Amino acid sequence: MKKALLIISFLNLTCYYAWSSSMDSIHFRAIESSEIVNLASITDIQSDQEGNLWFASEEGLFRYNGYELIKYTVDPSDDFSLLKDEVRNIYIDSKSKVWVAAPYSIYTYDSFRDRFNKMTENFRKKKQPIYNVVFFDVHELDEKHMIFATKTGLRIYEKESGEMVEYDSLVNKVEIDPYSTNAHVLHIESDTEDDNLLWLFTRDGLYRYQKRERKAKKIDGCDSIPFEDSRDRGNSMAVTKDMVYVVLNYLEMYAYHKRDKHWTHINKKFLREKKHHIRNIMPYKEGIIIVYIHKKLHYYSPLLGFQELPINYSKELTDHSYSNVGVDHNGHLSYINDNKLLVKSQEALFGENGIERLFVRHLQVEDQSIVDTFLSTDILMLEPHQRHIQFELGLKARKYDTPERYFYKVNNEEQWNLTVEGKVTLGDLSYGNHEIFGKVEFGGNVLEGTVKRFYIKPHFHETTWFKSLLFLCIMGILSFFYILINGRKKDQKNFEQQLLNLEMNALRSQMNPHFLFNSLNSIKNYVVSKSKDEAADYLTKFSILMRMILENSRKKFLYLSEEIEMLSLYVEMEQRRLNYSFDYVVDIDDKVDMSFFVAPLLLQPYVENAIWHGLMNKEGYRKLSFKVEPKDTGILCIIRDNGVGRDQAEMLKKGNVSTKKSLGLKITNDRFKRINQMYDIKADVQTIDLFDNDGHATGTEVRIYLPQIINPKIYD
Repeated sequence: MKKALLIISFLNLTCYYAWSSSMDSIHFRAIESSEIVNLASITDIQSDQEGNLWFASEEGLFRYNGYELIKYTVDPSDDFSLLKDEVRNIYIDSKSKVWVAAPYSIYTYDSFRDRFNKMTENFRKKKQPIYNVVFFDVHELDEKHMIFATKTGLRIYEKESGEMVEYDSLVNKVEIDPYSTNAHVLHIESDTEDDNLLWLFTRDGLYRYQKRERKAKKIDGCDSIPFEDSRDRGNSMAVTKDMVYVVLNYLEMYAYHKRDKHWTHINKKFLREKKHHIRNIMPYKEGIIIVYIHKKLHYYSPLLGFQELPINYSKELTDHSYSNVGVDHNGHLSYINDNKLLVKSQEALFGENGIERLFVRHLQVEDQSIVDTFLSTDILMLEPHQRHIQFELGLKARKYDTPERYFYKVNNEEQWNLTVEGKVTLGDLSYGNHEIFGKVEFGGNVLEGTVKRFYIKPHFHETTWFKSLLFLCIMGILSFFYILINGRKKDQKNFEQQLLNLEMNALRSQMNPHFLFNSLNSIKNYVVSKSKDEAADYLTKFSILMRMILENSRKKFLYLSEEIEMLSLYVEMEQRRLNYSFDYVVDIDDKVDMSFFVAPLLLQPYVENAIWHGLMNKEGYRKLSFKVEPKDTGILCIIRDNGVGRDQAEMLKKGNVSTKKSLGLKITNDRFKRINQMYDIKADVQTIDLFDNDGHATGTEVRIYLPQIINPKIYD
């Protein structure tokens, strides 16, 4: 038998289980011996991770969940039942899934629906019995594949596709006898040292199988051992650190030395003299425990040889005691005694004592019992109407006789709820995920943890897509009104923008006549006071300036270089008109981008005001400077004169001089306001009076900050 015979929780095999320090024997309740399993028919016993105890037998498959014994047999009316009552082996994979090997099919157990899925239905052949595929064992190959031991060799099964993807008969030529074939594979065991290695027990001998390479190699020396005489029963295998032990036909036992690579026939004389069949073997320490029929257990190791294993039991055993031996979750050997009682050793031979664990039993949803493995914490899927749940809390592997107090809480609750005898009732639950936490106080100890998780499907009106659709409808309505209102605001903004454009055009149309008026007045003065040639040259300069003004009159913005060129020409004309009575200095910082956008004639009124009202009223040296330097993301234009200052200029203004000042600067200030409003910028103008140490006016400085305008429209 495989090491699956290390039976976990075997003493749970009755509803009246009395877990006490004396380890009394446990009786089956309301189950006659004929209803259990014939001792000679059990082929394998396994305990899964959810606490179920599985019995493979020639009379069906049995599952004991700690409270009742459930038998699975052939049911022609059920597509999810076994195909044949005979079952060979049980295997628990790395994900705790139960696999069952039997004639004609490999099954997996669906714990939620309590049924079996046939994994090899498409592979099964309906031919003569000798060719029918009989599955003797199953083992995990890797995350995506399983390996099956069959009557005709190895089969590699792909989990995702559900197909057999490889076949290896292990022999060059398949020989058939009335019982089996020489390609017959009986057992598969993992190596204790090498994760990539499997050991195969076949009628052709012992094989090493490399999982990653998918390659099998026969062990030397097998031809001297009667593997070909092996029947479907009467053989077993155990793998230890240094040895691979095999039993043939209940009696012959051999050991293969993995490191020295040779075979040993183990004390054939000793075994023959006893005349008792070997039921199975199981690894124990550096050797094996030998389980006999009608004879006490022995321990064998290469160093110590055969030794009787002295074990005290909870009840006197009869002659039929040793047919089925396993290991429970506490590490105690367990037996079915005389087909009626479950008894166990008082000493733990394997591992540590069992660990207490909370579990759920008698689960009901809407007053209907749910088939559910009692230690499972997998998510239980429930329908939308299933909002009422009942269950009981229990304690597995209990070691004390003291009474328990059970508590529970749901999801993120802070307070524990005390139960009455472990019974829990939950009603009016919301849809979604729920996690039940349990706590038990016993023998001065406290144990708590997750005992059940489930998911309740939402009703139609609770589904995410319905809520999303409702949300989209509401958002659609809100968006409609938003677009409607925003459209009106946009229309209003466009209307206001058009008004601003019209105002800007009006201001520009006012600015140009004002400049022309001042220029023509200068020409009049120049013609009266100068010669005709000088007047003609002056008119030529004036015509160039007028052409520049006309060309730029349609533009909203000019490059800074164009504005400075036009401004310099204007100052030159004013210098000539005033007989070069003032100096003009231009200072442009090298870091200034000359392609910076400036509104046309935006700077000219401030230069004009400095000349007409600052410098013309001053006696002595006169100077006008124009400086441009970078600031933040824009430029700073500084216009400075050493004139009489604003206060004295205000006192000296006469006639239309005040009109010139007020009209030009007022128009320019209005343009600044409109530009800020249209382009959402903060252009700024500061006028600073300059004084000497004695408090006498020494001129005026105008600081004009122009931010950068991104992608402005050059033309209207």
